[in-house]
Amino acid sequence: MKFVNIAKLALTFAAGVFAGAYYMHTRMREEYQSYADEQIESMRQHFAEKEAKMDEEIEDKAVKKGIDFAMEKLNLQDSEGRSIYETDTRTYELIPPDEFGEIDEFDTSFLTYTADGVLCYDQTGEKVENVQRTVGPDALDNIGKFIPDTIHVRNHLYHKDYEILRSIETYDEFMSPREEGTE
Repeated sequence: MKFVNIAKLALTFAAGVFAGAYYMHTRMREEYQSYADEQIESMRQHFAEKEAKMDEEIEDKAVKKGIDFAMEKLNLQDSEGRSIYETDTRTYELIPPDEFGEIDEFDTSFLTYTADGVLCYDQTGEKVENVQRTVGPDALDNIGKFIPDTIHVRNHLYHKDYEILRSIETYDEFMSPREEGTE
């Protein structure tokens, strides 16, 4: 009888250990899983906030560098070391015809201002997308200031000198010889 009692006691102990281990395993897995999910979500939020801050910092630095670069480029000097762009001048400058193409660092472009108010490139006939940004706000109003039906504009941002000629043709009339030549 002692052996039977010991066997019962051992089986009861083993069943208790097994039941306790199974309960702890399933119960603890759920608790640790919820704990891990909370930690993962917390880290995702942390890195999302950090990334958003980093994006803002990068954008701020890029804007600052762009401004610094533009200011450096706008402070151009002529061959004698004199600044040709002072801080009180504007980005767009109406220039006399004899100054057109004078600065080696500036490219030259030729534009046509048609009778129906379209500004386009002479070579391609492509319309100028942003007239204000390309030649400035008052260039077209000053055509004829130095030479009849012509104005010259220096754009310090684009490093370009523009010659704008007023045409008596409309844009469609201006484009028709180009379209006939392509057929």
